Amino acid sequence: MPQEILPKLDYSKYLGEWIVVSKSKIIAHDKVLARIHDKIKSSRGPVTIAKIPEEETVVLRV
Repeated sequence: MPQEILPKLDYSKYLGEWIVVSKSKIIAHDKVLARIHDKIKSSRGPVTIAKIPEEETVVLRV
């Protein structure tokens, strides 16, 4: 059975933005990934970075 990478949350208000998820919570979001770089670096443990576009989702696990 495939493991879900993103928790089941309402992502509708983040359409067109990058989100950073840590411990099943969105800890940062912005339309420009570089603007949330510091939040990504300061997080403890692994984070998931995802682009939430209108139709498809791109997910990167770091």
